[in-house]
Amino acid sequence: MNTKTPKKTPNKNNDDFNWNRVFKIVLGWSAILIGFFLIMIYTKGADGKYSELKYDQYMKFLTEKKKRAQ
Repeated sequence: MNTKTPKKTPNKNNDDFNWNRVFKIVLGWSAILIGFFLIMIYTKGADGKYSELKYDQYMKFLTEKKKRAQ
């Protein structure tokens, strides 16, 4: 007779938890998040170098610049 019995897979208990895989996943996501925050800090730092001027301050700056050019 040709009866096939299904192969039994060993039962994995909760004690066989793969901590190495969990560590790799957590490390990978941490690196992604830290990289994201560093990029955000770096790009935001470039915008902070400018200051706002009111219209009258801007006009005064332009007239002073014209006087220097002459």
